[in-house]
Order: sequence, then structure tokens, then C-alpha cells
Amino acid sequence: DGCSMLVVAQTEVDDEILYYTDALDALLDIFEGEKGTLKLLSDGQISKSFIECYSGSFLIDLNGKHLDILTNLEIKKDAALTIDDTSNEKSGAIFSEQSNYTCINVLGSLIIENGRIDGSIDTYGDEDSYANVTVNGGVFTGTVFLISYDYSNIYVNGGIFSNDTSTFEIFASCENTVNIEIISGVFEKGI
Repeated sequence: DGCSMLVVAQTEVDDEILYYTDALDALLDIFEGEKGTLKLLSDGQISKSFIECYSGSFLIDLNGKHLDILTNLEIKKDAALTIDDTSNEKSGAIFSEQSNYTCINVLGSLIIENGRIDGSIDTYGDEDSYANVTVNGGVFTGTVFLISYDYSNIYVNGGIFSNDTSTFEIFASCENTVNIEIISGVFEKGI
């Protein structure tokens, strides 16, 4: 037929697999259904002005591919997002528009198992529902990795924290409780 479309992502919800030519459409579909897995099949881009995930449990599998987030992705307090890279090479990455640009706002829960994150993550909780970020692995290359505002729990259990210009930073700008626990990790330029 002379017409072919590049499949960028697949989603899996309750054993049903769907294919997408746009990573944004795949992400919005699983967010709307309040559960599911998005697996990148080729490099993708998310460019909608602002994306909010209100509730549910989700997995983004980078699968060795790159996801450019040209906007803010916000995980609300009743939502949980896990980012992983199941490829053998572990070369999958999330890039923000610029290295110091916030790519993920966390009011709920974010777990990072694997993958490269090039951009910062902001946390905002409230006294009834703390924002939680758990880092179990991955490579983090932004100048400021994490900006924590009120009522946040930050757990670093692994990962490689590296950039070319400065030390890794967790910046706490708050009037209320922020808990930070660093168990392990490789901090190439210091903390």
C-alpha cells in the first residue's frame, strides 16, 4: 500500500496488548484506564502541554529506547508510577527539554528501577499524603536530580549519579517534613 507507520509503543492492560504510533496516546490511554504498562518499541516523544495522572498504578518500560518529555508529567497523590528498562543493554532513557528542567512532578509515588533520567524530579506532598520517590537503580545525569518540597519521602537504594558539571544535588526547599534516606548509590562527583 506504500504507507507504513512506525509503531512507537505498546500498552498492556489485563493481558490485552494495543500498539500505538504515538507515545503520548499510549500514555494517556493507560492513565485514563487507571492501570497498565507502556513499553517503548522505538524512541518516542511526549509533547502535550501538561499531563496529569490522577490515580492508578502504572509501569513505563523504556525497553532500551528514549522517551523525550517536552512537558511536565505529574503523578497525583493517588497514583503510582514505576520506570524500568527491561532491555539487556539498559540503555533506555527519559530526557527532558533541558538538563535542569523538571520532567516529573510527584505528589504520589514514583519508583525508578532502571533507565537513564536526564532532568529533575520535583516532589510535593501534603500532611495527609506524603510524596514518595524510591530509586533502586538507573543513571541520573541532570545537575539537580531531585527538588523536594513539603511532605516528601526520598529513598535512594542504588543508582549512578553523574553529570559533567557539578555534584549531585537533592534540594529541599520546604517548611515541613522531608525525609531523605540514602542507603547506597554511586555519586561520581559527590553529593
